[in-house]
Amino acid sequence: MSRVSKRYSKALFSLALEEGILDKVAMDMTSLQELLSAKDSFYSFTKNPLVSVVHKEQVLEELFKSSFQQVTLDFVKLLSRKKRLDTLDDVVKDFAALVLRHRNQLEAEIVSAQALETEQVAAIKKRLQDIFGKEILVSLKEDPALIGGFLVNVNGQIIDNSIRYQLTKLKEQLVA
Repeated sequence: MSRVSKRYSKALFSLALEEGILDKVAMDMTSLQELLSAKDSFYSFTKNPLVSVVHKEQVLEELFKSSFQQVTLDFVKLLSRKKRLDTLDDVVKDFAALVLRHRNQLEAEIVSAQALETEQVAAIKKRLQDIFGKEILVSLKEDPALIGGFLVNVNGQIIDNSIRYQLTKLKEQLVA
C-alpha cells in the first residue's frame, strides 16, 4: 500500500463518516474489491493509461450511477481525473482496513484439514476475541495437507495448531 492510497482512503473514510453513510460506502467499496479481484476487464480498464480520462469517467458513470452512493461515484471519478485510478485496488484495501479499525474488528482466516463444526469455529473465534480484544470476522478454508487440526491467520500472525506442524516439530526434535 502506498502513501497515496492511504491518503485517498482516509479522505473517503472521513467524508463517509461525516455524511453518516459509512456502511453504504463500505458496501460500494466491497463491490469494487470484488470487481478488481476478478482481474478481468474492469481491472485492466483501471490500470490502462491509454484510455482517456473523459472516457474512463463516462464508463464509471454508466457502471455505477444507479448502484453506488454519489460520494463513492464522485470519489472514483476523482481518482480518474487525478490519474490515480490505477491505485484503486490499494485504496479499496486501505479503506477496508480503516472500516475494520473503526468497528473494532479483525479478520481471521481459519484453515483446517476438513470442515469444522459450528461449535469448533465459535470456540476458536471466542478465543481469538479474548486474545485480540476485538470482534473477529472469520473466513474458513480447507487444506487436506494439514492432515488434522487447524491454522489461523490474523493480520499476518499465524497460529499453527495443525498435525503437519506438530509432526514437523517432532521430526526436528528427533533429528537434533
